Amino acid sequence: MYKRSAALPLVLVALCSHSAFSEVTQSTNSYLSTADRVRLKSILKSGFQLDDVPSVYYAVSGYKLLGEAISKADTICKYLIKSNGENITPETAFYLASTWKAIGGCQEFSTSTVTKILTSVIQKDTSTISDLYYAVSGLTALSQEIPSTRIDKLVKLIQAALRKDDSLWNLGYVFHIAADIGTPAAFAFDRIEDAVVQADEVDGQYLQFEGGLSITSFLVNGILKLSISLKKKPPLNFQQTIKLGNYLLSRRSVQTTKGVTNLLSALTALVVDSPEKPVCITLADGGIIISNNQPLVTVKVCDILGQALPTVPTVIANSATRVGDDVVILSNENLQPSTTDKTLFTVNLMNVKPDRGFYKILVTAASVTNTITVKVLSEAILDYLEIGTGDADQTTQPKLTRINTESSSGKLEHKIEADSQQKLVMRFLLRDSANKKPMRVHQAFHMFREPERRPPAFVSNLFTGLCVAPVLLLLILWARLGVNISNFPLSLSAITFHLGLGGIFVLFGIFWLRLNMFVTLRYLLGFGVVTFLAGNKMLSQIAQKHKSTLR
Repeated sequence: MYKRSAALPLVLVALCSHSAFSEVTQSTNSYLSTADRVRLKSILKSGFQLDDVPSVYYAVSGYKLLGEAISKADTICKYLIKSNGENITPETAFYLASTWKAIGGCQEFSTSTVTKILTSVIQKDTSTISDLYYAVSGLTALSQEIPSTRIDKLVKLIQAALRKDDSLWNLGYVFHIAADIGTPAAFAFDRIEDAVVQADEVDGQYLQFEGGLSITSFLVNGILKLSISLKKKPPLNFQQTIKLGNYLLSRRSVQTTKGVTNLLSALTALVVDSPEKPVCITLADGGIIISNNQPLVTVKVCDILGQALPTVPTVIANSATRVGDDVVILSNENLQPSTTDKTLFTVNLMNVKPDRGFYKILVTAASVTNTITVKVLSEAILDYLEIGTGDADQTTQPKLTRINTESSSGKLEHKIEADSQQKLVMRFLLRDSANKKPMRVHQAFHMFREPERRPPAFVSNLFTGLCVAPVLLLLILWARLGVNISNFPLSLSAITFHLGLGGIFVLFGIFWLRLNMFVTLRYLLGFGVVTFLAGNKMLSQIAQKHKSTLR
């Protein structure tokens, strides 16, 4: 009995803590940035190569979602006319109709053929649910109403299809079809919860449907489209909407035109059509480092498309807590809105003189919260520095000399002498410039004096010219006096010797310009051996010729 009553307060505390935590409404952890838009646009461009109708549809739709102008509308129109025919599938007919509507102004495109194909699908009792989706959506894009005499039959067809197979894709098809039909298909709204409960939650942050981006985007669009059509609130709470947004944003690395359009359409639906609109609270680009030189914490508050919220929210830093010891250095501080960007808000964290380290800041904006992490840096100042020598075996205390760090030169008054039995010892103390507290050094680096400045190029070139002048003078004198080259032996050894000698001189020049000593010695060994052997052979031939002449 004692143990049970003792555990009761703990249970109550745990329940209260869980309840308080569950009431906290989180924001998304990212948004679609300008760089993301540029990359996604570059992927969509491949769809304008006019290789196939679906790629053109996804490229055009993606450009419309990005708010980009379609510059090749006339070329696309001609391609739609060329692709239009009696033998196309309902899916192709849907792509043609939707693309025609998206580009607008394609008057030469005949919609009668596409309308005939799509209408025939609706009239058949054996049409698949996917073909019914393409037919209803295509006719809606063409502003063609479904015959009222066929609506009841169509509703029965999709109900029967769900009784046979209520997979996620079939549920998605039904949501889109019902959204275009309207009230007669209101039964589909009750099936939304059946789809939502099949969503998988990952790490408590992401919500997705099995199958990835395509099915998740398709269902999100269908659920919101149906809810708007029936003027009902979708059965998605705010946390589910946030987690769906987090998952979609995690798929920004898609590489296909279809994937890009699926991503953009779902994100846009959450921003425009969802009553629970996701809000992103995050650090602005490059804002994690805070110091005296950069004291402002800059927070970005926007929707998941990176756009400003309809009304400028009040942004509050509820608390700023140091990681490690949970010391609160700031609470209930209003962030100031930027005068140039409605998504940026700032607070001067250095006003409270925080110690260096990591801090977690709980930020609230537009009734949602998120935790951001910043790193506070401080400047280190040198308190003192001692340098000297000590025995390598540490039998005696080292003899150290303190350097005057306040002096501009900071030099020793005498040289330090040491032998092989001693070691160089340095001791120093660093303090935080803000609070003058000693700092523990993680890594220290003791840096050599920077090299002297090199002379201007003119001086270097002039010096090079003076060095080369004797060689030039020698050539001039040879030309004036005349050089006797008649005794030059035209043999392989003589030619090899002079080429090797010249190669050595060239190698010295390259060594002076860019090579190091070790590489130069390696090449010099090869040149030297060849030149020595060739020179020895050449001298032997000259001596032999000289003896023959004397005889």
